[in-house]
Amino acid sequence: MDLILLLKAALLGIVEGVTEFIPVSSTGHLILSQDLLGFTGRKENAFIIFIQLGAILAVVWLYRLKFIDVILNLHRKPEARSLVVNLIIATLPGGCDRASHRKMDRNAPLPPIPVALAFALGGLAILVIERRYQNPQRGKR
Repeated sequence: MDLILLLKAALLGIVEGVTEFIPVSSTGHLILSQDLLGFTGRKENAFIIFIQLGAILAVVWLYRLKFIDVILNLHRKPEARSLVVNLIIATLPGGCDRASHRKMDRNAPLPPIPVALAFALGGLAILVIERRYQNPQRGKR
């Protein structure tokens, strides 16, 4: 087995593991890492999908009781309905973007340049918002 290939796979696994449970884009970091490592191609993309599948299953397992509660109480609890609606809304932009990208070339990975630009713009937006709202006014108690 190729040692360099194993090291690249290990590095990508570490990137996925470190970024999955913090508020950053684990997928974006994988795309950039994959490009930097030259780990591109059909087989490599399949590997990326599978390591993300493991992270998704870990999240589902972690929140399994919450998911069960939402499913069982969807018709009774407004919070459950709100969560489902918010999840759908949050998923739409990425799904639409990915669907339009896939129409161009079914085998092409997401390009790293737009991902890097999105990171930079998102970081700038966070800095501007934090600077503008350093001391948010809260309701009087």
